[in-house]
Amino acid sequence: FDISPMVKYLVEGDDAEAFLNRVTLRDVAKLKPGKVHYTAWCDDGGHVLDDGTLFRFSTDRFRLCCQERHLPW
Repeated sequence: FDISPMVKYLVEGDDAEAFLNRVTLRDVAKLKPGKVHYTAWCDDGGHVLDDGTLFRFSTDRFRLCCQERHLPW
């Protein structure tokens, strides 16, 4: 799947997993390094903003891909 036209957010650091558990609908702890899962993500009110893929590169480094820019919300 070609992700080149998609928006890509690099999320990394000690709180990356906790942050992604707050905004995405799947349990990030179950995503092992080197794997990817499909998920939707929500705003603070729980409204779905978009769907996309979440890549886990290591214990504290991720890439969240989606169609539109939503992180500025």
